[in-house]
Amino acid sequence: MQVGYLSEAFVSFQGEGLHVGRRQLFLRFCGCPLRCLYCDTPASLVRTEGFVAHGLPNGTYTNPMSLDDISVVVSMLIEQHGPVEGTSLTGGEPLAQADFIAQLLEAGGLPRPVILETAGMMPKALEKVVEAVDVVSMDLKLPSNTGETAFWDLHREFLAASRGKVYVKVLVDASSSRNDLIGAADLVRDVAPETPVFIQPITAESSTILVGEGDLSNVYKIFRNRVEDVRVVPQTHKMLGVA
Repeated sequence: MQVGYLSEAFVSFQGEGLHVGRRQLFLRFCGCPLRCLYCDTPASLVRTEGFVAHGLPNGTYTNPMSLDDISVVVSMLIEQHGPVEGTSLTGGEPLAQADFIAQLLEAGGLPRPVILETAGMMPKALEKVVEAVDVVSMDLKLPSNTGETAFWDLHREFLAASRGKVYVKVLVDASSSRNDLIGAADLVRDVAPETPVFIQPITAESSTILVGEGDLSNVYKIFRNRVEDVRVVPQTHKMLGVA
């Protein structure tokens, strides 16, 4: 039996992507192989000794957690803060714990739909859970604003492995290069052109959006010339001041 490492658990409004505005249960897993410059959850990058279930009395728990342990936390959160419209498995990078997540999904009990929020660069791990999740929220990482190397081949393989359950998020700011944007748009067009693409302006802690309207229009045109369904949606949870 696998055990899992969480960074935090809470109920809040989905702030990004296809299900924006829906109230969901969030399970944030800790541990991530990336160190993106714009990461807004740095506390989830490494495994920790414990985590907080926000809004529960005595809500501090010790890692690692068993399936039964997480089931208890989930039940209490929903009882305290429900109803919810689905579950978000986020991070960190949840696929770094794919074996545990596969068992968690097999056990049932998570509100549906289950959304996997991922950096989209672990296709082999995705294969372990893709049948059991309802939606895959996949980032396409632009090296010009992540500070990381390019992951085009892994992104391509990941998108192909998502079995039509996916939408793509592309985080952009003033440093996003045209070549990276064209590369990302071409990748979606070539692998799965029916995939919805969400252009997401990177937002600072001060809630300042780090890209101008003119740049956003240019980004939109690059993608819309290649993909049918393109939307510009900011991180609405930051605007609402919620987690």
